[in-house]
Amino acid sequence: MTNNQEPLQENIEALGRVFKDHPSVSQAVMASIKTKTPVPPTPSKLNTLWSLIMKKQSRQFAIAAITVILVGLTVWQLGGSFEGRVYAMSDVPDLFRSARTFHMKAHAYFPKGDGSGTLSSAQSEIWLDLENQRWKTITPIINGSTVTIKEEVYDGGDFALKLDRESKTATYERVTPYRRARKLRQGVDALLQFSFGDPRLFDKYQSAGQEKIEGKLYDIWQLDMNEGGMGVSVNQGGMMMRLRSWFSPKTGEIFKSEISTKPSKNAPWVKKAEVTLIERDIPIDESVFTQTVPQGYTENTIDTPPPAGTGGSRGSLKLHAYFLFQLGDGSTILCWKSEDKKSDKDPVRLLEGINAGDPFPEFPVVVTGLQRSGQDKKGLLDGHYLAHSVYGSDIYIWGLYVPGDIQEPEIVPSQYKLQHETYVAGKKFKSRIGMSAEMIVENQSDFATFILGAMADLSDPGAELPDLTYDGTLKLAEKIRSGLHR
Repeated sequence: MTNNQEPLQENIEALGRVFKDHPSVSQAVMASIKTKTPVPPTPSKLNTLWSLIMKKQSRQFAIAAITVILVGLTVWQLGGSFEGRVYAMSDVPDLFRSARTFHMKAHAYFPKGDGSGTLSSAQSEIWLDLENQRWKTITPIINGSTVTIKEEVYDGGDFALKLDRESKTATYERVTPYRRARKLRQGVDALLQFSFGDPRLFDKYQSAGQEKIEGKLYDIWQLDMNEGGMGVSVNQGGMMMRLRSWFSPKTGEIFKSEISTKPSKNAPWVKKAEVTLIERDIPIDESVFTQTVPQGYTENTIDTPPPAGTGGSRGSLKLHAYFLFQLGDGSTILCWKSEDKKSDKDPVRLLEGINAGDPFPEFPVVVTGLQRSGQDKKGLLDGHYLAHSVYGSDIYIWGLYVPGDIQEPEIVPSQYKLQHETYVAGKKFKSRIGMSAEMIVENQSDFATFILGAMADLSDPGAELPDLTYDGTLKLAEKIRSGLHR
């Protein structure tokens, strides 16, 4: 018995020293434990560990030992010592992103418009077939007390069918490989956030008890927060939002979710939206994806228009940004275009002899850096030329923006403010441009699908794409980062 306990005692003491010297370790472990539903260990294991704890007088030893027990509970409950698996909130993103199909129904609630204070509802419905790259969406557009329904069906071919039930029009719009992949990826992320909130807030949820529904027991998770902000107490006042989800620890299934708001501390909660059905990995009937134009609708076909971008103009100067992607090391890739409408200079000449990693050519307006929202100047990403693409008479610059230090991997895409400079004598350009990253790209497959796919969307048909890879871009970012440190 003594020989068996000594290695365990040594390991616990070592862990205690880590906890003492590195508080962030204990914080991370406890945050992880918070998301797990514990399963009791066998009495013999618990007694052995407990006897070790009681024999030691060191407080740090006791903290570490108790943590070992808690971590052990988590490992045992996920590791297969018991029949079946117990899921936790932290498993939800992977469950969503590994699904083959989705079907979701939700209701949005809004004032009826007759002054009675009662609510009307409008239903939305989404089908995603990720294996065969198809989708169907039915979306209510609410304007005051008026609701219009838009529907989109994509069968995996060249065109998506968009139906506007108010104008009774049917539009076939060409779908590029990038836009198809983006729609499916962001569709899954949207379902995740609509059904269970922002993954960044998972550690702020609190248990609100359990409820048995249709013979199944669900954990209820709840988060009260300032609308648009991070979780805070309802006692803070002002507009509040409450997220509630009914979650099965046995299957990882979300039975339903609700979003409610109230304008002040003493006001009642009013339901704004509710997910009433969400199904993963269920067969979807082929008829769901059949593109059928209702009788009496006007039909038309359009090619895929270039994205409008976000930006602004001042006098003859214009700046627009189009795509923004985060990489696994915290770097980003941003596509932008600028012009001086009164200049006759050939912008192509500015690109002669330029290589990836060089400073940007002096276009009329240059996005020199990105400021991550919510961070100070240390969160500034320094921009360098990566590549360019040509679509008709337009030249699009693809910049690589590198933080001074490698960043922790993000769970969801961040928001950024664009920093820019003007290179036209006697002219000024001022604009506050902010945008969110499209997604987080962390491997070569996604790099080719999304980043090179987006470049293809902003290139002339048949144009050769830049010779870029995910690993090569990360290595370039590291070279730039090393230069920043000198």
